[in-house]
Amino acid sequence: NNNCWINKFYDDHNIFIHSYNKDSFARYRYFNKDSFFKESFFKDDLLDLGYSTCNKNIYYVGICENEIIDKLLFKIKKNNNKPKMVIYLTVENHIPIDLEYNKFLKCQNYTLNLHPQFCALFNNQIKFNESLNKFIKKLDKDDLLIFFSDTPPLFSKRDRIHFEDKIDVLFFEKN
Repeated sequence: NNNCWINKFYDDHNIFIHSYNKDSFARYRYFNKDSFFKESFFKDDLLDLGYSTCNKNIYYVGICENEIIDKLLFKIKKNNNKPKMVIYLTVENHIPIDLEYNKFLKCQNYTLNLHPQFCALFNNQIKFNESLNKFIKKLDKDDLLIFFSDTPPLFSKRDRIHFEDKIDVLFFEKN
């Protein structure tokens, strides 16, 4: 009704991916017979397809993000020629991250050394970015990748000063 830009994608094959549980924040409510999304993949769906969980997060054990990028996104991309919009929410970099899993990390530089979670988040993000970079290199001319970041909400107000108050929105497309 408000002529939003996303409405132009309504008739496309829209896909929602979240590496965590469908009931988390009641995300199941996005899916009904008239839903914008024609297909969805949540943790249980991805487990049924043979994907693995990564125990990098203490509370939010989800599907390994690099598997989703390296396998599922490429599979979806090749699936059919109909235009697609894929919304993909990650969980691997939500704090608190399992520091035992990340005990091999060394972060001597400021601000990474201020909090053990900072170091683990940084290293997880680097791994995610490496997989994402491979995917970006394989984009077709008509593909558009929009990347949103956010500030981890579970840090104390004192520790959040090291994060931006804004959400970055990055667009990737082939020229």
